[in-house]
Amino acid sequence: MDPRDVVRRGYDALSYRHRGDSEEPEPYATWLAQLRERVPAGGTVLDLGCGCGVPLARDLAAGGYEVTGVDLSAVQVERARRLVPAGRFALADAQEVVPEGTGRTRCSGRAGRPAGRLPAHDRPGRARPPGTTAGG
Repeated sequence: MDPRDVVRRGYDALSYRHRGDSEEPEPYATWLAQLRERVPAGGTVLDLGCGCGVPLARDLAAGGYEVTGVDLSAVQVERARRLVPAGRFALADAQEVVPEGTGRTRCSGRAGRPAGRLPAHDRPGRARPPGTTAGG
């Protein structure tokens, strides 16, 4: 079985147990502050592995950022669309959305574990400074 299918099925089945609609996990406050230092208000943020959109996409959208979230789980994307109506959310594999070899960005993993470095797609007019953090 493809590992992505395991992840997709897991989050589809356990989405609501993994994170509530209004949770405020502690590590996200630090990540949000760092992101706000690097990307000016009104900027564009790509949230890879966005989950249900709480708290990162929700808080950024409320602060005037243009947020696009990507997640493998249909349940997570549906929740994100409901919880963060100002954001845009796509059901997709981040590795397919972000072409390999087009740059690099840091992406936070689940439960505060670093997920490592992933390729980043910098589109004209939406470029992110080196080291910009995309959270999940």
